[in-house]
Amino acid sequence: MMNENLFLVSMGLLFLLLPRQTTGIFFGNDNNNEDSTQNQPICYITYTQHYQTKYITVQRPVCSTVYKRVCQRDYKTIESTEYDRNCKQEYETKCDTIYRTKYEQECKTVNECGPSSAYDSYGAAIDNCHEKVKCSQVSKQVPEQSCRQTPKEVCETVPRKNFQQIPFQNCENRPEKQCHPVPQRIPRQFPYSIPHKRCYQNQNTSTTTESGGILGIFG
Repeated sequence: MMNENLFLVSMGLLFLLLPRQTTGIFFGNDNNNEDSTQNQPICYITYTQHYQTKYITVQRPVCSTVYKRVCQRDYKTIESTEYDRNCKQEYETKCDTIYRTKYEQECKTVNECGPSSAYDSYGAAIDNCHEKVKCSQVSKQVPEQSCRQTPKEVCETVPRKNFQQIPFQNCENRPEKQCHPVPQRIPRQFPYSIPHKRCYQNQNTSTTTESGGILGIFG
């Protein structure tokens, strides 16, 4: 019985190498004696194809979009106004009025009369007067301008633009695809063959015997 099973397995492996169709194998004696051939049963094997569903686990990627915050250092220009004080020295003329005393000779005519020494016909005294110019020194206050150069500081406020580079973090959300394997069970059909041994006598009336067994399931 064990030898018969080994025989069936060997025939099943041979069947996998042949096209999948019913295969007949005949058994007999190599002796050319026709009498012994007639008495030897002839056997052959047929195969039936079957399928079995099995579930296998495969790793399939599952992907999703995530947003990653990416930052980089950047600079922006800040404008400001500063004021500078510019000063310079200038001169201005300042004048004052002063009075100086000056002496001038001033003359005027006056009448001077002396004692009378003469008389008129009526016996009246005749005035003894005559004009005389008299001069004298008279002081006067004469105004004068006294000027001088006086220095002074002249200042002005001048605006000045100031530009400064200020660092800052420039950030944005960038989409990124992330995938990870997820186990998944999927059905798969696995073929297997069942051999059947059929024998009959080499006569008009045949005797048939059958035996069968599963020839492996692969996968």
